[in-house]
Amino acid sequence: MQTQAIKTIEFERPAMNPASPPALGPGLTAEFDLKYGLKLLWSHKAAITATAALGLALGFLITYLETPIYRSQALVQIDPPGQNLSALSNPYPATALNWFDHQNYYNTQYRIIHSKALAEKVVYKLKLAPGASAKGAANAAAAFLGSVQVIPVPDTRLAQIAVTHEDPEKAALWANTLAEA
Repeated sequence: MQTQAIKTIEFERPAMNPASPPALGPGLTAEFDLKYGLKLLWSHKAAITATAALGLALGFLITYLETPIYRSQALVQIDPPGQNLSALSNPYPATALNWFDHQNYYNTQYRIIHSKALAEKVVYKLKLAPGASAKGAANAAAAFLGSVQVIPVPDTRLAQIAVTHEDPEKAALWANTLAEA
């Protein structure tokens, strides 16, 4: 049997002193000189101040030019369908609603409040449609629904109907009309 010798190649690593940072180039080190940084900021203070003032002024201008959006809310109570008195005599009636039935009932009511049919009824009542055509009423109802949000109040039978609009009086009128519909 023949054996072969395996050559190993060793690389030399340069000795590094952990106390001194590595050199980045001629005259550059990785250390941060606080005095130099502050001196640099101070020498460019006019440009830094002008940039900050311009940003602040631009922010105020954009905020001033924004159209305010108002939100009006109406609180409605949603009662489940009542049971008849004869069902009260039986402690476990067959027609009693369980938790899942109540959840389905309330979710259905929330969907009805946010439905296109109810929106068309409100649009007709408020005379928001641009004309008497069905297409105009449908477009107005879709735009109306875009500003409506139904928010269930947790652990209650209440729901908030929130309407957003640029005019606070219209937002309140729309929310109240939808709550009454």
